[in-house]
Amino acid sequence: MASFNYTARPSRSKTDNHYIIYLTFSYGRGKLFRTSTGFTVKSAGNWDVKKQKIRNIIDEPNAAIYNNRLNELKTFFENGYDELTTEGEAIDNHRLKALFATFEQTATATNKKNTKDFIALFEQFITASEDGSRRTNKGSKITIGTIKTYKTTLSFFRDFQREYGAIRFGSIDLPFYNRLVQHCEDNGLSQNYTGKTIKVLKTFLKYAAKTHDVKLSSKYDPDDFVVLKEEVDEIYLTNEELMRMYHLDLSAMGHKYERARDLFLIGAYTGLRISDFAKLTKDHLFTQKGQPYFKVTAKKTGNEVIIPVANIVQQIIERNDGLPETMPDQSLNRLIKDVCEFAGIDETVKMTRTVGGQKVKQSHQKYELVKSHTARRSFCTNAYLGDMDTLSIMAISGHTTESNFLKYIKVTKQQQAERIANHPYFKSLSPENFEVDGSVKLKAV
Repeated sequence: MASFNYTARPSRSKTDNHYIIYLTFSYGRGKLFRTSTGFTVKSAGNWDVKKQKIRNIIDEPNAAIYNNRLNELKTFFENGYDELTTEGEAIDNHRLKALFATFEQTATATNKKNTKDFIALFEQFITASEDGSRRTNKGSKITIGTIKTYKTTLSFFRDFQREYGAIRFGSIDLPFYNRLVQHCEDNGLSQNYTGKTIKVLKTFLKYAAKTHDVKLSSKYDPDDFVVLKEEVDEIYLTNEELMRMYHLDLSAMGHKYERARDLFLIGAYTGLRISDFAKLTKDHLFTQKGQPYFKVTAKKTGNEVIIPVANIVQQIIERNDGLPETMPDQSLNRLIKDVCEFAGIDETVKMTRTVGGQKVKQSHQKYELVKSHTARRSFCTNAYLGDMDTLSIMAISGHTTESNFLKYIKVTKQQQAERIANHPYFKSLSPENFEVDGSVKLKAV
């Protein structure tokens, strides 16, 4: 009975330490066909003997692509052998070598087509991001949220091609960028959506050039592809509004509304993202010197944060007899708007955004704008207005620079001025607080 197997063997080259993946095909007593597949791994440990595949590790950035080709080769070879057997062909190593050569020719033609095909390569870019063979510059896995953005961008470029024709790597230049931006404006897309599309495109082009040796246009300059962005008037909920939510009697609305409210409040008093606060369990809790804390490894960044459990959060845990059960982001976003409306969080909020290249002013009732991320923004803003030092808040929020943090929180100029007015420095600026004895110095206050 015929059997197909891959093995990784060290290269015979004195200058090449890679391991070559060989195809070994046994098709009868004493009949063995072996040939190099042309694929290599950097060490024997990078080859999974049991699963017959290259391990998805940082050391093997092309693992997903190579594994797909190896699977295709196995299927092609076994089917080809079965056809030869059915047709009564005399099978020997010479015949099998010709069969293998046929696959190489087919695969080479397909590969050339794919590396020139913008959409096909973009799909491979997403696959590599999903299976871990493509990672961030720091070696971390690409997050689910980022992959979702990649898929949205792929859908955008599919539509873009239908209107402007196939995208060619050699034609991506400044006029292409201008046409892309104009297309977004003509279709009423926001400036931030356009900017995100451009950002993903630049990341993809870098991947295509580096990983697949795609030749980009000599006129392509990443600096020309400016990532458009504008500050969006996101809202936050004040401590008073959050407390109104806490005291709501939602029993008539159903348990799911109570669960959404409590999950949201935990997010608003921990500063965690929904991917973290919606999945808290008792295993994340610990107590030090009588103070309870959450210890969480942030899903997005992989960084560990330790957050004091506020009294209100402790009471939420107690009235739920534990932490609330998790729920999908979409469900929370839908339910929390109803909770906020019921709590009377309905003031009119005016917002200005760039849509289709034009500034558009819109009015909303505040509860309509509340979503899961509002909880995190509320924590950061309320903590800042409560005089918590910026670095302590950033240790929880994960912002790497104070400038980005200050853009993130929603503080008016008046609120900023009031915060400064309450600072000990301004409080000390009174004549009676100074001594004059030949020199002027501040008394101990």
